[in-house]
Amino acid sequence: MNSQRSIVSGQLPKLAIMLMLACSHQAAAQKYYIDRYKGHRVSTWIGGGYSSLDLHINGISTLGYVGGNLGASYGYSLNAHLSLNAGMEYSQLGSSTKPLNFIKELVILDSEEDMLTMRYVFNRYRERQRAHYLNFIPLNVEYADGRLYCAAGVKVGLNMGATSVTMADKETTGVYPEYIGTYKDMPDHYFTQQNVQTTNSIDFKVNVMASAEVGINIARDVQKSDPVRLALFCDYGLSNIAKKSGALPSSSNSAVEQNPNLVVIASEEHPEIVSFNSLTTTMSNHVTSLMVGLKLVIFFESPSTKKVYPCFCQ
Repeated sequence: MNSQRSIVSGQLPKLAIMLMLACSHQAAAQKYYIDRYKGHRVSTWIGGGYSSLDLHINGISTLGYVGGNLGASYGYSLNAHLSLNAGMEYSQLGSSTKPLNFIKELVILDSEEDMLTMRYVFNRYRERQRAHYLNFIPLNVEYADGRLYCAAGVKVGLNMGATSVTMADKETTGVYPEYIGTYKDMPDHYFTQQNVQTTNSIDFKVNVMASAEVGINIARDVQKSDPVRLALFCDYGLSNIAKKSGALPSSSNSAVEQNPNLVVIASEEHPEIVSFNSLTTTMSNHVTSLMVGLKLVIFFESPSTKKVYPCFCQ
């Protein structure tokens, strides 16, 4: 019994030393794990989905269109979960209005000095808008936990150009007060059917947006490759980007008909030639943006920020 006690007592110092070494190794590994999270990274992404430029015109519905973005950012990881990012991106916003029908009339004198009422029936009148923005991302805060992450921030967009394409199917007919009946399908007398399409430039203001995204790492071999993420994002416009201000008439089919600036007649000599001013600039004084979609993000991290997990091996 005494010999067994002496053997045990002789082994105790060795066990204590081994335990101390194991604890110090674990503490060093844990510290290495935490410190290695702190550092720099660069990310790039491409995204696309639903976008909209809401014209806020009563009686006219705004439909979405395809939009997209392409950008890059610099980030700094504060710890295992929290990081700060700043960057820049190019985005393209699109939108369209729901088709509507309306009628415009113009009284002219024909070649024989007879009074003639030209009636323009516009079917499927609609407008498609495109806007290009260079967005600056001054701050984006990201929180990550395992494979999932979420981020929120603000974007400030500088307008790089915008256009509207206004189109409709036009039918032109004529009515003489002294005659009964309506004249149509007479190309030599301006009474025709044709498609009308006009492209106009739009001048939008700076766009301030709230940005949010949530995603998942789809490449998670953190010791051998850079992370790849798939995220759902939303950029919600906070500011009015319309250049025009002040009260404008609420719109409907009748308001569109009564607007003298919407349809442009070439001249009384050529009343069959018509074009459109932009609905966006003629009848809207409040425009806001929205984009929702998916984005693919790729990270390029410096060696000091590789997410190496603690190793507790002997």
